[in-house]
Amino acid sequence: MRLLRWILLLSKRLYKKPAFLLILLLIPLAVFGLGSMAEEDHGMLHILLVQRDPSDPLSSSVVARLQEEDGLIRFSSCPSAERAEELVRRGKADGAWIFDADLSRKIADSVSRPTGGNAFVAVLERESTVTLRLARERLCGSLFECCSQELFLDYVRSYSEGARDVSDEVLLEHYRNAFTAVEAIFEVSYVDAALSAAELDYLTAPVRGLLSVIIALCSLAAGIWFLQDLRGGLFSWLPFRRVKFVEFGYQYLTVLNVAAVCLFALFVAGLGGDFLREFVVLLLYCLCVSSFGCFLRALFGSTRILALALPLSALLMIGCCPVFFSLSGSFSVIQFLFPPTYYLRGLGDEIYLLWMMLYTVLLWGLSRLLSRLRHV
Repeated sequence: MRLLRWILLLSKRLYKKPAFLLILLLIPLAVFGLGSMAEEDHGMLHILLVQRDPSDPLSSSVVARLQEEDGLIRFSSCPSAERAEELVRRGKADGAWIFDADLSRKIADSVSRPTGGNAFVAVLERESTVTLRLARERLCGSLFECCSQELFLDYVRSYSEGARDVSDEVLLEHYRNAFTAVEAIFEVSYVDAALSAAELDYLTAPVRGLLSVIIALCSLAAGIWFLQDLRGGLFSWLPFRRVKFVEFGYQYLTVLNVAAVCLFALFVAGLGGDFLREFVVLLLYCLCVSSFGCFLRALFGSTRILALALPLSALLMIGCCPVFFSLSGSFSVIQFLFPPTYYLRGLGDEIYLLWMMLYTVLLWGLSRLLSRLRHV
């Protein structure tokens, strides 16, 4: 009963703070906003698709397949090559792919005379970048089926006299039947994680990272509020050895409230994964950031320094932790100084949860030691 009374009293104090209520309100708004952006057209590249002959069946099927795909590249049709060139030049699009008329015949000519400069797709690009070069690989992939069929026909007719009297349709039927049993030539699997499509999306994946940074920053804010209450005499009646446990409870209760709102917002926005896994990892993460907040509070011991450390910590965690990208080489060690790294890695690999627990115990022990040395 005493523990429950403490929880109720500390929660009451938290919900009287306007800053805390504002944080809880802004978290779901931000998650819903980013989630709705992910459902809209959000390609990193914008490629225009132009057909010199809109009635050509092959180019029409290639354009339709490209536009149906959802990924990093946003494809849209353009009525003419001149219009596409103008849009690329003005920066309204990153590039344009212009498909020649009678595309099947052009591909067949290119296969039969590979050294004759028989280009059948013109590529316009605003600038030469790595992403645009990777996009050209997507273009080659979309044309691979047709090119492979023409290569098959050319090979069979060149090396099999009996096939020269057989129609293309019959030969291609044998070609297709040979590959219908093969579901996929390549299959990609992630052996270290069981993440949903929402978690792997390039736009929504950073949402989880940003939320983990917000939870960690709330531990610093909780340290500021605890110092204010401590120096206001709220815990003056407690023995010193109990104050540290009250501080940890203060920290944990603060970040737990924020984490609960984050978890709720993720699942309501459709960005959550397995609920039980998310719940357990988040509970462990709250313990971790509580120790992190206690350590920084004991290290600095001043509300002013903690307030100054908030924006610096935010920049360091966003820049060093795998929120948008992962550090490599000798700099990768830096990311393990901050709690979000263990949370984000732990969602996919349980070994990082063990490291998180060791990190939590280490910071808790250091915070206790600093508090005894400084008696704060």
